[in-house]
Amino acid sequence: MEIGLLLVYLFCGIAILGGITVLMAKTLLNAAMGLFGTLLAIAGLFALAGADFVATAQIMVYAGGVMLLLVFGFMLTSERKGNTLPATSFNRFQGGFILVLAAFTIGQAVVQTNWSALPWISKGMDKPFPASTLAQTGINLFTSYLLPFELVGFLLLLGLVGAGYFASKEKDVSE
Repeated sequence: MEIGLLLVYLFCGIAILGGITVLMAKTLLNAAMGLFGTLLAIAGLFALAGADFVATAQIMVYAGGVMLLLVFGFMLTSERKGNTLPATSFNRFQGGFILVLAAFTIGQAVVQTNWSALPWISKGMDKPFPASTLAQTGINLFTSYLLPFELVGFLLLLGLVGAGYFASKEKDVSE
């Protein structure tokens, strides 16, 4: 088996295990870690597909930023004295049924497709991946678009500080 195909199976398996972890987690922090693993595996699949910018954005925005906000949000908004927040999950039976139905449908599509007859696969196998666009994107981001990049970062920081302030604010007893 070729190493690229092995990596695709590995990343798909990690994404599926992360999704199952999100579904079956007893605490919100464990569910967030499952989501983190899934997002990193999807970034790995993007990288294997030659979409290096999308893979990098996936890691920076979703796996880095969103997960950091989720974890800090859990820590700041918890009024419990314990270490864990319980994750209440509803409709597990209906979700499991939809999961089995979707897996069966996707499995049928994979089995019945003649992959070698698809032109974008048969003609694309001989061509190498295009050159990476990350270097030019980084140069543009830190020269021409530096001010908007910093303003967005500052706005996100203000949102996080404001959320922390309102989450930790003492409740007024007179209300």
